[in-house]
Amino acid sequence: MNHYDSLADVTLFVQGDAYNSDGRTPPHTTLSVADMKRRAIESNTEGFTSFTPVVMEFKDWDGLPWETDPKFKWWLHKNGKTMLRAKMSPAEFWSEYIGGPHPSSIYFASGAFFAVTAGTIRARPKVFYEKLLAIFTNANHPNPEYGHYIERLWGSVFLDRMDEESDSDVEEHSRTSQDLVSRTEILKEIAASLPPLPIPQEEFAKKREAWMKAETAA
Repeated sequence: MNHYDSLADVTLFVQGDAYNSDGRTPPHTTLSVADMKRRAIESNTEGFTSFTPVVMEFKDWDGLPWETDPKFKWWLHKNGKTMLRAKMSPAEFWSEYIGGPHPSSIYFASGAFFAVTAGTIRARPKVFYEKLLAIFTNANHPNPEYGHYIERLWGSVFLDRMDEESDSDVEEHSRTSQDLVSRTEILKEIAASLPPLPIPQEEFAKKREAWMKAETAA
């Protein structure tokens, strides 16, 4: 929040370890930091670009499937005991913090590696980000489930500004999720231009299942 009025032309958002060299979690990118910077500057026709070829559809608005989805089971097995569960569903989170009805589905880049232009960030007012930040500062927890929500919603924060998309002859309150088409589909096009990960997701899923069985049996 301190830099809202003095942003760089382009800001990069990255995790502490983009490459996950321990092998226990899948890497999110093979781009070097220099490549990320170059792409951030050259490829921002939408004011937003991501750095991972793994783009997934999200439509679990009632709640993340921790106990039923194999990908979630592995994360829950590793970190679930320390996770602070959210007090609202992703749909409720969207309504409270993004605003308006949510699309039926959105796309997100796994791991939240992306770059945003200053103009795109400032397309939303400072108070929007202050409110969003408050849910994490108020939680005061190193592992809140809200973090998994916002990982899926970053693309929509910067691309799906529904207030700008409304037709003049349609009242906003009458719009539903079925009426809305997410602009996050562009993430699939960006992903297609990126180099593949060294370990395919399918291969890593098999390793993850074997590790979980071994650790559960131990």
